[in-house]
Amino acid sequence: MKVIFLDIDGVLNSNRWLDGRRKELFDRMQKTGEHPWRDVIDRRAVLKVNQIVEATSAKVVISSAWRHQHSWKTMQEYLNYHGFRGKVVGQTPAKMSLYDRWAEIRMWLSYAETQPNHIVILDDIHDMGKFKNFHVWIDEEIGLQDEHVDKAIEILSKPFERNKL
Repeated sequence: MKVIFLDIDGVLNSNRWLDGRRKELFDRMQKTGEHPWRDVIDRRAVLKVNQIVEATSAKVVISSAWRHQHSWKTMQEYLNYHGFRGKVVGQTPAKMSLYDRWAEIRMWLSYAETQPNHIVILDDIHDMGKFKNFHVWIDEEIGLQDEHVDKAIEILSKPFERNKL
């Protein structure tokens, strides 16, 4: 199995993209009293994740801080709304620090029913510890781009051997 560990903020939305939508989102939040979570995802970025999924048959594990507010099943619905054609199969544990994302990924891997033999991490956090060779760093200013898609596909073509970490 191939797995994409997917962050949301900075990857499936970017500061530039959000800047153009802040007033609309804020007005909607004021009107409804609810955060418009589903609408804070950039459809164009989701379509880029589709390119990775379609090229590699990878499944998605949510590693974003969004997992504190939403189940992975809800995240599947949000992504589907924006045209996602893949499958979300879980989320990393939500009990650790925001900046220890690599430790959360390691914990998920230690409990996964099916161990992936290929992984990639799409995230705007720089430090991925021992997972640095499987990490595609995304600049939160611009979000997921074509060059990230190419790098993710390349990483997913290389075997992941957990016992070598």
